[in-house]
Amino acid sequence: MPKIKEETNKIKILNKFDFNRLSLLILSNVILDNWQIENVEKEFLNVRRTERHGKNYYASFQEKLRNQQKEAFCIYGNQFEDTLNFSMCRYGNLRYTKDVIEQNRNLKMSFSKSPKDFIFPIIDPLSYSKLQKIADDFKPILLSILNKNKIIFNKMYDNSIYSSEVSFEEYFIWVYHIYYTAVTDELINQKIIKIPKDKVSFYVLTYD
Repeated sequence: MPKIKEETNKIKILNKFDFNRLSLLILSNVILDNWQIENVEKEFLNVRRTERHGKNYYASFQEKLRNQQKEAFCIYGNQFEDTLNFSMCRYGNLRYTKDVIEQNRNLKMSFSKSPKDFIFPIIDPLSYSKLQKIADDFKPILLSILNKNKIIFNKMYDNSIYSSEVSFEEYFIWVYHIYYTAVTDELINQKIIKIPKDKVSFYVLTYD
């Protein structure tokens, strides 16, 4: 944690924010999800992401309770809304509630009109690469954990009802989503991650 906080604080665009406000973004999205998942694909699974319809993504059907606000399996994930110059992003497991969608729309409009007055993290390409380094520094620890349990993952797959329908790689990537969700929830329980008052972590990716 001290190293992660130190490296985060070195990023000029982010050091004006209290780390608690960034904790969901850094400790879940950067360390485990968006900035890390390609490392898991390349260095644990040794495969490229599945190609479908000219894009790269994993497919799944996920069931949730009718009145459940959190997403299926409470999985944390990103939602990107692209424009020509930036992407309005939100990370969490309440990305599609009415309030969050409305807040996302307002923030997107606000940033378009006055980016200098924007009060959420704005991540430019240089900052993105520095966040990637934080993820890469954590990578050996994560890969060690995954490799120690690879036999278990393979047995789970072999004994599952999905083994005749999908590859191990596609099966595992959803196991990994459930795994990092459980880790994120434990960090929340230990008050290491603080859920933002907005329920998700909003941020902007810029491309120049």
